[in-house]
Amino acid sequence: MKTVLCCLAVLASLYTLPRHTCAQDQPPATTAPATTAPADLAEQTRQLDRFRAFIENVADSEPTRIAHAEDLLTSDWPGADDLAVSLLTTGNEPSTKIIVARAISNIGRRDASLLKPELVQPLIALLASSSSDVAQQAGQALAAFSDHGVADMLSGLVANADAPMQQRLAALAALTPNTQRHAVVAELVELLDSKDPEIVSRVIPALERVSRVSYGNDIAAWKQWWADQSALSETDWLRDQLDIQTQRLREAEQTAAQQLAEQNQHRTQLADRLSQALAAQYRLVPQAEREPLVLRWFADTTPETRRIAASLVAEQISEGNLPSDGLRTALRERFNDDSPLVRKLVIEVVGALNEPADAKPLLARLAVEQDDLVRETILRILGKLRNPDALEPLLTELDRKNVSDRCLAAAADALGMLCSRDPLAGDFHDALVATLKQRLTDAAGRSRDVRIALLGAMAAIGAQEFKPEFEAGLLSDDPEVLLRAIQGVSVVGNGEQMTRLTNLLVHPDARVRQRALEAMGALGDESQLAAIAARLSPGSEPVEGPRQAAWQAFNQIAKRLPISRQVAAADNLTDYPAYSAEYLKRLHDEMTAMKPAPPELPAIRERLALTYRGLGRNCEALPYWRQLYTEAVQSGDPRVYELALRQLQSTLRCDKTDRLDVDLGDLADAPSDLQEQAVNAVIAYLQQPRTPEQGGGGGGG
Repeated sequence: MKTVLCCLAVLASLYTLPRHTCAQDQPPATTAPATTAPADLAEQTRQLDRFRAFIENVADSEPTRIAHAEDLLTSDWPGADDLAVSLLTTGNEPSTKIIVARAISNIGRRDASLLKPELVQPLIALLASSSSDVAQQAGQALAAFSDHGVADMLSGLVANADAPMQQRLAALAALTPNTQRHAVVAELVELLDSKDPEIVSRVIPALERVSRVSYGNDIAAWKQWWADQSALSETDWLRDQLDIQTQRLREAEQTAAQQLAEQNQHRTQLADRLSQALAAQYRLVPQAEREPLVLRWFADTTPETRRIAASLVAEQISEGNLPSDGLRTALRERFNDDSPLVRKLVIEVVGALNEPADAKPLLARLAVEQDDLVRETILRILGKLRNPDALEPLLTELDRKNVSDRCLAAAADALGMLCSRDPLAGDFHDALVATLKQRLTDAAGRSRDVRIALLGAMAAIGAQEFKPEFEAGLLSDDPEVLLRAIQGVSVVGNGEQMTRLTNLLVHPDARVRQRALEAMGALGDESQLAAIAARLSPGSEPVEGPRQAAWQAFNQIAKRLPISRQVAAADNLTDYPAYSAEYLKRLHDEMTAMKPAPPELPAIRERLALTYRGLGRNCEALPYWRQLYTEAVQSGDPRVYELALRQLQSTLRCDKTDRLDVDLGDLADAPSDLQEQAVNAVIAYLQQPRTPEQGGGGGGG
């Protein structure tokens, strides 16, 4: 006790000292020498940044972005070529790559000598892009090169049987526009030996464009033709090609085609002007006169007038003004309009009203509709309206002979939407399951969208019979297929796929990673916690969505465990203190509410207090240290003085000194080393400037 009184006396005298650190205790200030980049280099950097900003600005018009890209590609700025390559190779925004590729094409058409060789490899890589638009524009850009070995590289890529067929075909499409070059035709003739019929079938039309005679699929005849042509000089080859094209130009009915194009263009211009005039007239009349005007236009003989009438109703709906019964009737009557474009538009407008009763007239139209675009629109609207009367017709569409890819995909999507809420009757369920399974089996020759839609419908329905299809889908690399396969596996509860789901946590598509984590949360067990916890780090998972999904999945699995295993699960969060604090807080509160409290509660409480302290959140830690100390006193815990010291340290770090004398009193009989630590803590508190914690923030670690 005498020691404590002495300490208090020392502390009282120290408390009168000014609370700042002596100047001599501070290290001497140092000032780094200023370095200034040359003005011209700084200007070059700013100029390149401006180029990037203009080219990547998706809000700007395409011509403006292309013009800036052309300026970049033809500039002499140091680093311009590197920036162009960067725009082609980085980022996931396809329009920027398309813009740069189109700029390359434009420059190449004007003067191919201006194109830099550094652009070739990035463009060839883009031929494998999942975006058909990106691949197409990259091919057109490569076709603009006249040198740099582009023809050889493209030919080699086409001939490479190990390359993806999409990339090979794109390379071939980039090669064929240059058949005016002797060497390119030589490459094409060599490709006739390809073992891929699709390659050969595309080479032959290219050769037909440069030959006076077509030899069809007779490969030997084509080779004999080339044996004669290859002897020509480049000049004679070009002269012969010019003669061929001139002859074909004379034979073509150029005048008639030109007249037809001009007539179509004139008609389009008239239709645009009519639409603008009608829209302007509509907006000038009072609100009360608008409906009669639209009804009159619906009865007009020109389809353009009826289309603008429907678009004006759609505009009103988007502004929150629902159409009257008279307008709704007029819209439904247009389901039978002579113009497919009018039918499609009015069906979309009616679908925007989202009234299940509209399914009946739509089904009547579906029964007679011949236009695929209109049928597709009807099918998608039927799914959105969620009227069960559409189930049988949608199943019929799914099973219809010669159904188009777009209608098949739309019917599958619609069935998925309709069947995702309510259980299906047994007979219909069995028929739908059998049809979907068969359609997916037969979908090898169908478009990717069809396969995705069928698997998506299966996932929405969630029938156990689809488990094999979901498992097969998990083996795909296609993100859209994976998203639906993961959803299906999660619904049918196939925990046997945990290894594959764990592997998908490093998939390049963030949506796939997030969906895999969600499925693991629903199906996983304690053995997946470490893998899930690893996705909490921004270093491992840079996207916020998957990180949040990982945290939710971790808690989902942990809550299914016994208390003792929930306590052990916290070890997986040691490297993530913020998450650890949240997890321990939840666990602590749940254990506190239990009667009786689990024996692990004190250990969790101390671990939570230590975690808060490590985070600098000492005000949040303080109540737990005080509770731990109180319980230690009551139970005779030999660690009572150690806990009293923790309590004092947290009090000082939190700047809660109103009961400092009490906290020091709790250490009155503590060993001398702990008393000395307490005194040093108070002295340090008094000597150093401190910022009180606010809102649970840190008061110093």
